[in-house]
Amino acid sequence: MQRMTLWRAAAVGCDHSGYALRDQIVRDFKRCYLQTSKPTGVALFELTDSAGDLSSLYLTPEAMPHCTSLLEAYQPWIECLPPHPSIAHLSWIAGDQNVLRY
Repeated sequence: MQRMTLWRAAAVGCDHSGYALRDQIVRDFKRCYLQTSKPTGVALFELTDSAGDLSSLYLTPEAMPHCTSLLEAYQPWIECLPPHPSIAHLSWIAGDQNVLRY
């Protein structure tokens, strides 16, 4: 049986401080992504609820070795299954745009 590679997710609030945290994580992710020469499979996604409020950010497993400073700076990131690409409120934010294309 093949082992499933886990993603990382971080919950962020939908208030002013939650959006500020989201913006800071996105900035730091983009910096990491560019500094590591845009590696394949490295991406950041966000999931919003049905009202459009931000709920979680997701990092691909390929991002782990490239974004250790991001994982350490913003806690907690929890291991999770990959989000399904059919989730209506899942959006690509930065990194490799081909990650969830089938």
